[in-house]
Amino acid sequence: MDHIYKDKLYCGTNIYMAPELLLKRPYLPGPTDIWALGVVLYVFVCGNFPFKAQTKKDIWRKIKSQEINYPNFLSSEVIELL
Repeated sequence: MDHIYKDKLYCGTNIYMAPELLLKRPYLPGPTDIWALGVVLYVFVCGNFPFKAQTKKDIWRKIKSQEINYPNFLSSEVIELL
């Protein structure tokens, strides 16, 4: 592939959005979609979302800073995968 798809249209569910999208950087399919897949995997393994807060603004802040708290029951291998 000779070019990288970049789009300036931001849409989707915020809780799955990669930090770079919330920081208004161009959409790059590989890294952005892998981030969303990691969120889905976290939900499957843990039963809830990795970013919890009272407001959307606080959730966005946690996503941008990649502030993730992993439950104690996760193995180091699962944490590394996530």
